[in-house]
Amino acid sequence: MKLVMSDCLFTDYLIHLDELDFETASQFYPEYSLSDRLKIYSLFGGNPFFNSLTDSDKTADENIIELAVKKGSYPEYEVNLILLIKSATLWRKRYFVCLCSVQAPSFKAPEP
Repeated sequence: MKLVMSDCLFTDYLIHLDELDFETASQFYPEYSLSDRLKIYSLFGGNPFFNSLTDSDKTADENIIELAVKKGSYPEYEVNLILLIKSATLWRKRYFVCLCSVQAPSFKAPEP
């Protein structure tokens, strides 16, 4: 775990956590067979949040369809959020470059 400065729109710092390995992530769904655990791990990786959403009353395939394939699923939301944050960060950098060139032409703004 390490604390680093962020380009994120909503915070100045991010905590970077390493993802869970296969054995640790498999503890979220111990009742599944090895092949089913591999299916889920290949989709959600070591992300503890996504792995914790699995429902032990459903099969691995049902969990995959429910949590990853259906419209409005968490992975779809996360991808959209990341794209929003990155585009807002790029917009802020470009705005700063334009503002600096208008305000002080001799000042060299950082590259976006």
